[in-house]
Amino acid sequence: SIALSLLILAIIVKYYQSKTYIYTITILISTIFLIITFNRNKYWKDNFTLFTHDVKISANSAKINCMAGGVLYEKAIDIKDSVIKNSHIQQSLKYLNKALDIHPTYIDALRLKGNVYTLLNNYDSAIFYYLKVLKIYPNENFTWQNCEILLKLIPDNNKKLFFGLKLLEIDSLRFYPNYICGNIYGKVFNNIPAAIKYLNKAAKINPDNSEVCKDLGVAY
Repeated sequence: SIALSLLILAIIVKYYQSKTYIYTITILISTIFLIITFNRNKYWKDNFTLFTHDVKISANSAKINCMAGGVLYEKAIDIKDSVIKNSHIQQSLKYLNKALDIHPTYIDALRLKGNVYTLLNNYDSAIFYYLKVLKIYPNENFTWQNCEILLKLIPDNNKKLFFGLKLLEIDSLRFYPNYICGNIYGKVFNNIPAAIKYLNKAAKINPDNSEVCKDLGVAY
């Protein structure tokens, strides 16, 4: 911008030697960009408006596709109308898939796909994408938080135990997966030695948790 300004100024001074031309061109350029800026302002209303607009312009940006997918997912959470909700979810998946086509190991896009599938109660797919994130980036705390939420939501105890054990393969020092595995082994499968093993691990990580202490007492 500075170089272009100096070039325009140099041309005017050399060929016209008049301040009128300088003022005229300055006002003309300023007016054009003032209109462009003013027109752009409406898209800054909120993130939803901004990203769903910009994704149509920067269609090959992994970042913009991911952000558009994210805001559509967030919007879908609170929508009651099932048709509109499903439309937002499908659009979200479309943009997240595009982001991953461009950048296959994009952590945010992978995690958001897990979130979307959790919202759809498609727990197998949610598990797949959360585990994929953690295999790439084992300390990604947002994903660990989402995994804890997912463990609470999964109704099938076999699937819940499978997921908990997979999480512990990635990080054996996580409290909640140890607690869930110990709880399910004891209460559901009556495998008391396995229950004690995982509950003891959970108790070492969080010794002040009353639920773990209670379940260990029952197991013993």
